[in-house]
Amino acid sequence: MIIIPYRIVFHTFIKSYILKSYILRTIIKKRAKRMRRVIILFNIVAFLFFTSFIMVQPILPIYIYNKLKLDEKEVGLIIGSLGFTSLLIRLLLPLGLFPRNVVKGILIGLCLNAVSISGYWISNSSLLVWIFRLLHGMSWGINHVLMLTFPSLVSENIVEKHVSLTSYTIFVALGLCAGPAMAALSILLIGNIYGVFIIATGMSVICLFIMNLVAKSKLISFTRKVLKISKRKIATLLKTILRPAVIFSSSGFILSAILSYGPLKASLELYLSEGLISSLFSLLYLAMLLSRILLLMLKYESKLLTSLELIALILCAVGMLLVSLSIGLTSYAIGMLLIGLGCGLTFPTTASEVASKINDRFMVLGNAIYFIIYDIGYLTGPIIISLLLYMLPLAQAMTLSIMVPLTCAVTSYIIGRIKNL
Repeated sequence: MIIIPYRIVFHTFIKSYILKSYILRTIIKKRAKRMRRVIILFNIVAFLFFTSFIMVQPILPIYIYNKLKLDEKEVGLIIGSLGFTSLLIRLLLPLGLFPRNVVKGILIGLCLNAVSISGYWISNSSLLVWIFRLLHGMSWGINHVLMLTFPSLVSENIVEKHVSLTSYTIFVALGLCAGPAMAALSILLIGNIYGVFIIATGMSVICLFIMNLVAKSKLISFTRKVLKISKRKIATLLKTILRPAVIFSSSGFILSAILSYGPLKASLELYLSEGLISSLFSLLYLAMLLSRILLLMLKYESKLLTSLELIALILCAVGMLLVSLSIGLTSYAIGMLLIGLGCGLTFPTTASEVASKINDRFMVLGNAIYFIIYDIGYLTGPIIISLLLYMLPLAQAMTLSIMVPLTCAVTSYIIGRIKNL
């Protein structure tokens, strides 16, 4: 008869269970610690990228106008060409870039950002500026999409995704606010406009090295997933998200127009310095940040989202009107503040509406369509004003651009009333 030592087996089992639990908890803690390190480093990368990118935006139109002696129409087209390559890249990314290529794609985008910024201040012809601006659009198109994807890919559950995405968006907003302020400080410390490009280039190179450290982390593991999408499904998604996407695109139209022609308006008609112009654009992005913080205090409801979207479009239109017709610093600054509030509201409100209407399986495709429609508005803003400049002075051409958000607001309101009947 075999005697089973139950006590020994029981104690062995308990010790084994405790040991395995301890090892599992240790692994989880170590992984969480590594994840926090990766997220912190990645957020620093995002902050430096958006700061360096935005640093040169208010200065670039004035720099091109003064250095290359181009007219206002060509300057606007060069600045707006960024939207063309950004749109093209966003159309191509879903075709060949799967999750396992995200980190490599971000590194490529960061390289293009550094090359473009350094290329601006060594360019001595309009052709070179065109080339570097198109490359900069590729960088923006790649990183804007893939950086938003990265936090979800390194997270394993919904809580981690929420925390990592929230922290990422905060660092992006901080970068957008810090960029113009850093430009103004660079001009003040170095004494000329070249200091902006030098410091922005340095920041873009630093974030490239930090992202390389993130890429070496063993925490990152991606899977290749291909989702077959029919043309019918794309058409259904487009119909579902068209209204919020067009509203977001209208705000992009105004934002692109103000980035392209706002600095020229301030410099040529109001005679403001480059440092002050950069500070005014910092005010615009600060207003964006504040509007998004205020949204966190509100309880989201469908009717509230619709109302906020309409208010945002009206703010964009009124702000653009004040900027275009301004005869002094005060009205120009108030206009920039209103545009910042309007553009700051449209992104989170329309994105929330899109998320509420799309099944999770098609969220990536829906967001891709959403951003593509936005890029169309962002691209056409400077082009339309450039065409209007053949017939009208700058102030009147910028004033007519308010018809886009106003038309969108009226149409959206009418459609909403018809649906409620």
